[in-house]
Amino acid sequence: MATARDVANYFLSKSDDDAGDMFSNLKIQKLVYYAQGFNLAVFDRPLFGF
Repeated sequence: MATARDVANYFLSKSDDDAGDMFSNLKIQKLVYYAQGFNLAVFDRPLFGF
């Protein structure tokens, strides 16, 4: 099982600084939150533990 940090690092690895993709702390937290919710809704299991 992945950790919340793994999920955040995944999103950061997909950013393109040259194209102007900037991630604030709040944006990362929201993306991780929505990824967890989406995984719970679709697969009925958490993406990461607490």
